[in-house]
Amino acid sequence: VEAIDGAEVRWRWDGFLPRSYLFSLEQVRSKPAGLRPISVPRGHLFISPDYECHVECADSSFVVLIGHCIDLARPSSSEADIARSLLRSAMQHGIDAMLAETDDLSGRFALICYAGDERHVVGDACATRTIYFAEDRPAIASHSILLGNLTGVEPRTVMFRHYWCALPGNASPVEGVRLLPANFVLTLGDRKMRRFWPRSRRCERPAAEVTEEVEQLLSKVVEVTPARWKPALSLTAGLDSRLSLSMYKGVSDLVTFTYERD
Repeated sequence: VEAIDGAEVRWRWDGFLPRSYLFSLEQVRSKPAGLRPISVPRGHLFISPDYECHVECADSSFVVLIGHCIDLARPSSSEADIARSLLRSAMQHGIDAMLAETDDLSGRFALICYAGDERHVVGDACATRTIYFAEDRPAIASHSILLGNLTGVEPRTVMFRHYWCALPGNASPVEGVRLLPANFVLTLGDRKMRRFWPRSRRCERPAAEVTEEVEQLLSKVVEVTPARWKPALSLTAGLDSRLSLSMYKGVSDLVTFTYERD
């Protein structure tokens, strides 16, 4: 979405959306522009050419892992290894066991699990890889406009005259399309959401104890990430970017960037 002359709001479409995907259990009338089809045992999956996904199958069950992630408990595992392990957990012990296994996953990803008669969708812990879902059909996508194209509904661009950063709740620019929040799992058949984490009652702990635990987790991420990719850190002089920079101070091969708003 872009503003023109400070007032008019227009939806701009340049080929395919970067790092985008669309999955539907029902037949898709026309292939999304610029996306390539990926073979899956059931349903129809489309991925943009600049993105990656891994499909693991066993009998009639399968797991699709879209995006990138690292298993902090087993850093040497590839995304294909992770998808295979998650599928095994879902088939042997059920969806809750598979969700528990995602505790050690760090990254930006969407996960589709089809085990037995159950079809679930879940994202990374912070929902950085957006998962939009249609309220009237079993379909998900990285961007609400992809589902709007599927359902024939145009985005409500007028909303951006009132909200410049984010929309309230799990609303989207497209009517009938919702966003899956962090730590929720979506049942694709009936589009019901369920919060699966935290799995234990809330309890208060000393700040020093929690700080040490969080620092250990962040240190593990910093340790394993450069072995796979070149880290890209946002620097805005805010608390978040200062924390990121302090954690990565020992990594020499990285990229920094900032933001500019006209």
